[in-house]
Amino acid sequence: MVRSRGRFDRNARFRPWLYTIATNAARDYHRRHREDVIDESRLLSEASDPSGASVPRDEGLERAVRNALGQLPEGQRLAIVMHRFQNLSFAEIAQALDLSESAVKVRAHRGYKRLRELLEGVWKSG
Repeated sequence: MVRSRGRFDRNARFRPWLYTIATNAARDYHRRHREDVIDESRLLSEASDPSGASVPRDEGLERAVRNALGQLPEGQRLAIVMHRFQNLSFAEIAQALDLSESAVKVRAHRGYKRLRELLEGVWKSG
């Protein structure tokens, strides 16, 4: 049961509000069970291009991206997963994580930079 359902402001956007609840529930679950709550492999396998067309799968690349994402600090990983794979705006992510939009942009920027570094060898060999 979600306790926050009665606090939804009908003038606000629904999606960030829902992500806030889901993120908090995931964090609570993670604290109780000590498990990774973001399934990057599922997100990567469901990736599509902006037109909505299915992207051909490169399992080696998916594995490399999963491994690289796993090496990022949680804040950077969440910002990237929510932005790139869940298509949320930085403002929506900020609202969901209860951060400023600037903080989310910094986390994403640092995360994307680190991902490029971690994946540099994959691009050159692929």
